[in-house]
Amino acid sequence: MTHKGTSISPSRCSHRIHNRNQLPSILLKTVPKHVFSRLGLEFWLPLPLVAAGFWLGTTWLNRHILAQTYEPTSLLVDQSQEQITLSLAFTVASIDAEIDCALGSTEVSITTTGSALQELEFEYPFVEFADIEGVIANQLNLSPDLIRSIIRYRIDC
Repeated sequence: MTHKGTSISPSRCSHRIHNRNQLPSILLKTVPKHVFSRLGLEFWLPLPLVAAGFWLGTTWLNRHILAQTYEPTSLLVDQSQEQITLSLAFTVASIDAEIDCALGSTEVSITTTGSALQELEFEYPFVEFADIEGVIANQLNLSPDLIRSIIRYRIDC
């Protein structure tokens, strides 16, 4: 190796560092130990290396896990479709039907008395008076004539 016209032989450098493993100990010998302990550097110096290792490890783990496809072995299907029959005793106070011609549907609100149930609401996909009265009479087990006498219509067209 030549430096400004002089050659340095490996034998001339060998008196400084005899072994490459001695390099860190030589550097630590130049810095007093009380400097590390006073500043808390024994803890803070390796912390960025630990954080970087943790970050790289979790990044690899996330990519490995998220790259797998998930196919459920069985679908969750509720096959127990139980039907509940409910019978209530109440008196129908009023029936209000709001017909929306643009949507082709009718919202029906039935106000009741004599029960904890105060209001029933239904929505039907038709706008004809006879159809609305017939389905309400069927659901409430009343006659269509009785429904026709107490129903009030509001038409939004």
